Amino acid sequence: MAKLKGRLGLSGFAGLDSDGMSAGLALFWHESLQVEVKDVNARFIDVYVWESASAPLWHATFVYGEPRTDQRYRMWSAMSDLKPSSTLPWFAVGDFNEALWQYEHLSASPSLEGQMAAFRDALMVCELKDLGFQGLPITYDNRRRGNANVKVRLDRAVADDRWRDIFSDATVIHLVTPCFDHFPLLVKLARESHIAPAPLFKQLTEANQQFTTAVTDNRILKSNVETLRIKVKMAADMVGRSSVLRPRTTWAGIISELALDVFIATGLDFPGDSACFTGLAQGQQVQTSTVQSTVSLESLDNRMSSKVTSCLAGMWP
Repeated sequence: MAKLKGRLGLSGFAGLDSDGMSAGLALFWHESLQVEVKDVNARFIDVYVWESASAPLWHATFVYGEPRTDQRYRMWSAMSDLKPSSTLPWFAVGDFNEALWQYEHLSASPSLEGQMAAFRDALMVCELKDLGFQGLPITYDNRRRGNANVKVRLDRAVADDRWRDIFSDATVIHLVTPCFDHFPLLVKLARESHIAPAPLFKQLTEANQQFTTAVTDNRILKSNVETLRIKVKMAADMVGRSSVLRPRTTWAGIISELALDVFIATGLDFPGDSACFTGLAQGQQVQTSTVQSTVSLESLDNRMSSKVTSCLAGMWP
């Protein structure tokens, strides 16, 4: 897991590799940050963070909550034990594996009220408050159908009042991905940062911009092609209904109007199975296939002129 540092363009790492059925846990950070690792275990990574020499020191805990319901109390006990270990402003984020309220749990079967109450009690003891979110109201979807489907907000960010005073404009965004059952969280501290983006982050950002542009271009292409199709059909109908020869300049005008609607369009091809951005190597640029559709104005004018001339010849022997 530590080998990912280079591919992500980050220098700091703390974590545990997966052990059998137990998932791994990892924290990476940029070289501009000063991070002191206090504890690493299967349930959380606990660190102290400095953004700069002049910035305040704060306490951060990155969580992977207990997946077994009957053992979840151990997670809340561990959090309560962390509270007196530091007097620093405290922030915690991750998958807590539990909802706080019934409305955060969407399924055919309700969540156990006692389990949610124990989570709320643990946050109250630690004086941690939910930071809210932007985006979808869930962070987990088991992607099953019908009554077997479960959608719930398991992932969140919480902090005490002193941390919230330092980062009063902090926001939490629920990102969306088709690749995983959990949605990633993006926490913005709302401070200007001059850190150069990591290579992988830059690639994902550029890919997202290219995808948005491609969607817009595709809509424009479909709109213009449909407009051209309607105008060609209208011209054909006019020729079919005509019983009197019209001046040559009139037909040329129709052809010119149609020709002006033909254009060159360039788009991007995003295969559905490769939209997850997995397996990107360091420095690898996001590759897309360019689809170019070119229509010759001259050939269109010649074809239209030929058809109109043939039509006129049939009308005027």
